[in-house]
Amino acid sequence: MKVIFLALLIALAFSSDTQPPKEAALDLREDVLVLREKLLQDERFDVIMLALQMTSLARDMREVVDAVKALEIRLNEQARLVEGVDEKLNGVQEAAASLRDSELKTGEQLLRIGGKLDLIRSEVRLISHHKLAWQNSTYDNTYHVDFLMDGVYTLESSQHAGRNPMQRVGLDTNGKDSMISIDLGGFFKIHTVKLWNRLDAREDSALGVQVYVDDRIIGSIHDVKSLYNVRVSDGVYGNKVWMKQTLPHKHMSFIEVQVFGSGPFGTDEAI
Repeated sequence: MKVIFLALLIALAFSSDTQPPKEAALDLREDVLVLREKLLQDERFDVIMLALQMTSLARDMREVVDAVKALEIRLNEQARLVEGVDEKLNGVQEAAASLRDSELKTGEQLLRIGGKLDLIRSEVRLISHHKLAWQNSTYDNTYHVDFLMDGVYTLESSQHAGRNPMQRVGLDTNGKDSMISIDLGGFFKIHTVKLWNRLDAREDSALGVQVYVDDRIIGSIHDVKSLYNVRVSDGVYGNKVWMKQTLPHKHMSFIEVQVFGSGPFGTDEAI
């Protein structure tokens, strides 16, 4: 700017050679003042514009800094979230590994238990003890069917004593079509049915009795014995064992009925 100012002064000096020295000096002075004022105005304008630009730049810089700080905060938050997710993922992986170990142990235990259950289920044993039973009539309302599954039976001659109670159907049925039913409480493979006959009198009341497993007949009684062993052919399954009298004037009267078998099984396991 000083260079421009000097150049202008020289130009004005040369241009005033034709004027009188005093007037020329005054004009030159006025021109110089005008030029200086203009230059000062231009300089102030440049300074103001520069200041405005610097202010705008500073504001932009602050916004950038704020944005960077906000981004840094978000990155830190995301980093913490990632760390939390990693911790949870590690926890889940550890839990999954523990669960797999537990499943393996449980599987091994189930295999052992299953093997034991299969062994227990395959064992032929008494399956009628204290099971629910029913008969379509009861003699004297005293000789109940529950005595057949109570586990009390001896070879005493008198079955009327309390030590050796017996069952007997009522006389109102005329004997024929009287029934005794034992609910086994599950689906069992039947092996043997034992019927302990009364010994004091009317031993022939068992004649004509047919023995069933569900709807399948497995044996019948044709002679007088103290114990009837009804052996069942292989592959007979059922939920109940029941007896039916087919002869008139024969009123079933037993000391005990025992059902031996294995199970219980599912209906789809019957072979």
